[in-house]
Amino acid sequence: MYLRLATLLTQHNVSYHQYANDLQMYMSLTPTPNRSCELSTIELCARDVSRWFTKNALLLNPAKTEAVLFGTRQRLSQLNTSQGIDVAGTHIQFTDAVKLLGVTLWIRL
Repeated sequence: MYLRLATLLTQHNVSYHQYANDLQMYMSLTPTPNRSCELSTIELCARDVSRWFTKNALLLNPAKTEAVLFGTRQRLSQLNTSQGIDVAGTHIQFTDAVKLLGVTLWIRL
């Protein structure tokens, strides 16, 4: 059965934008005592997206993958971001800036 990428992302409750050959996935983290669980949600979604790409004869380039967390200084300090996330077998460390369509979004701590 054919599964659209949009359906796959929606099943993970992950929002997304697609531009030509670019995909941005994003989600809101809810303040709870165990936030690491929510970071694993985006990681599981990235795993399934990688599998979807493979099944559809497309390549996912983890070297071009970036991860960033936006929030207040107080909220960001409560997250354990030292581990980063795994995307297609590649460890992606969180950065303080990402470039989207020529616009750089960055966090200021």
